[in-house]
Amino acid sequence: MIDYTIIILASKYYHKVPRIFFTGANPFVLNTEKLKELAKMVKEYYPKYETIGCFARITDITPKTVEELRELHALGYDGITIGVETGDDEMLAFMNKGFQSKDTIEQCKKLEEANISYNFFYLTGISGAGRAEIGAKETAKVFNQLHPRIIESSMLTIYKNSELYEEILCQFF
Repeated sequence: MIDYTIIILASKYYHKVPRIFFTGANPFVLNTEKLKELAKMVKEYYPKYETIGCFARITDITPKTVEELRELHALGYDGITIGVETGDDEMLAFMNKGFQSKDTIEQCKKLEEANISYNFFYLTGISGAGRAEIGAKETAKVFNQLHPRIIESSMLTIYKNSELYEEILCQFF
């Protein structure tokens, strides 16, 4: 069951919100019916809303058909921010992302077919020492086949319990 408390409470203070953006990891992982349920709740409490955005992974789009994506678009889902991370397949595999660059292309084309605009979240530095140029070129190859509205970038945060942290330690010590 989805907790709508915050939507209900906020609607008492903010009535004319044109865009709702769901945060908290990747809400687009929810199945189509749950996403529709969320949109109906938004419509009830923010009848003048225009779009609904959220974070997503490429693997969240995969199980959804183009027709389901069209239904979601009709309810306002647009401007989805996708963590594509990189177009460097070697690094996507190393980071255990669960998708490759071909999947990014395939799934984003589904969004385009459904008329859902999207933004990319790209992690600079994910390709590691000595692979920056390779990673940038591979990413450009992917991005140039698609039509993201915005490309956002952030530095990679490396946690001490990750494989990447261990690899970095081995390279420098």
